[in-house]
Amino acid sequence: MTLFTSKLRSTTDFYSQIALMLVIVLLVNIIFALAPWRFDVTEARIYSVSTVTKQTLKDLDDIITIKAYFTEDLPGYLITVRQQVKDILAEYKNYGAGNVRIKFLNPNASPELEQEARALGLPPLQFNIVKKDKFEVAQGYLGIAVLYGDKIETIPVVQNISDLEYDLTAAIKKVIIGKELIVGILQKEDILTDSQQLDVLRQVLSQQYQVETVNLESQELVSDNIDTLIIPGAKGDFSRRELYIIDQYIMSGRGVLMAIDGVNVEEGLIASSNESNIFDLLKSYGAIVKKDLIFDPAYRAQASFSQGFMTFFVPYGFWPKILNEGFSQENILVNKLESLVLPWVSSIDLSKADGNQVLAQTSPKSQLIKENFDLNPQGVPSASGDGNYATAVSINGKLKSFFDAAIGKESTAETSSENRLSEVEKSRLILISDSDLISGDFIRRYEDNLVFLQNIIDGLTLDESLAAIRSKAVTERPITELDDTARSLVKYGNIIGVPMLVVIFAVVRFVWRRKSQRMGDVNF
Repeated sequence: MTLFTSKLRSTTDFYSQIALMLVIVLLVNIIFALAPWRFDVTEARIYSVSTVTKQTLKDLDDIITIKAYFTEDLPGYLITVRQQVKDILAEYKNYGAGNVRIKFLNPNASPELEQEARALGLPPLQFNIVKKDKFEVAQGYLGIAVLYGDKIETIPVVQNISDLEYDLTAAIKKVIIGKELIVGILQKEDILTDSQQLDVLRQVLSQQYQVETVNLESQELVSDNIDTLIIPGAKGDFSRRELYIIDQYIMSGRGVLMAIDGVNVEEGLIASSNESNIFDLLKSYGAIVKKDLIFDPAYRAQASFSQGFMTFFVPYGFWPKILNEGFSQENILVNKLESLVLPWVSSIDLSKADGNQVLAQTSPKSQLIKENFDLNPQGVPSASGDGNYATAVSINGKLKSFFDAAIGKESTAETSSENRLSEVEKSRLILISDSDLISGDFIRRYEDNLVFLQNIIDGLTLDESLAAIRSKAVTERPITELDDTARSLVKYGNIIGVPMLVVIFAVVRFVWRRKSQRMGDVNF
């Protein structure tokens, strides 16, 4: 009877403990659901608003309204998105100090709200839902509009929560600026990168900016409406008037991104020095793109090559990979990046003038090939050098115009209506010695390359602090290259070291148990 009572008490205590644990878990969930507390334990704090966003909201001097048009009855896989959007918007309201108003609306609730959403440019989406054990197609909304006075910016579809903070903060900055920001892409047939190769870049940039083509053949100075100018892959000589147009844009202090090869690589891996007079312009600004190619035997990306009907992949030293240590830790545009792949890139010699800064450089093991460019992926080129070669630089100091006098249009030599700029106190020029970086193939292939370009364009056009938001989420964790000695230690450490640890543990445990038994026998 005593044994039965003891078992009953033990069983009762067990179930009481289980019930108590369930009650505690339930109470904790209720408290955290009602309270505004959130704990973000991710390394980059990707589910918390950044310092940049907090400062942007703190600096607001008027009311901004954020309207989230989200359908109430969403499919199961989108319910968490809806809740996460609510949580992030609640943080914006908290840090807005009364200047941020949040409205969460269900457009499916009334025709008026649905018409309002469409008028703002938020498209209806088609969802597959299950009702009464049947698949049905329903229409809904997942868009956000940011309103500031009569200025409106929209996020048509919230597809990725990790990008939402960037999209929201960028939208707030743009409505405060109050004008459409325009990125121009310079074009000239047979001299600059073909427009079709830039379609992917144009598509990506159009998500945040208006993108326009700037045709050099018009002989006109670049319009004042262009906020940033991209000069892609110059491979020939410009006329003096065309160089003057580029020079005058730089002298205006607006943003410029140049992506220019020191060595041209054509079909069949045929390489030749790039002879363009745009290098004379850059030299006058304190930057020299060398006529060499960087080869890195240690840190290199995988490249695909075709031989007959076969395609093979090899680590290709002429596609050096820049890791986090190779980025300037003092520049917010790049200091959070993990990698960057630069195909057939050349070195840059940058003067020590004030405002000049190296943004990205190759590893200490990289070398240079200055002539007889043998790009065979299965060969070993004759290379030399001490590494750490600059491949992307920023020129932000005082510059003088390359021209001593105005250069008129070639047809009329007319300059009377143009105001020549002789210098700029603070230039905003970023130079990359690789034009392949901005072509569609490499933007698609390497996600970090895209982040790098977006950061650069944001810094030149809108606000460089936005890069800190976009770079929060780590897209790649490159493995640090080990030398032969370190690899051998790791290899044999796993083969021999781990079994030895098990044996040592077993011996220690055996000795300890024998000692315990002897002590027990003595006490007995």
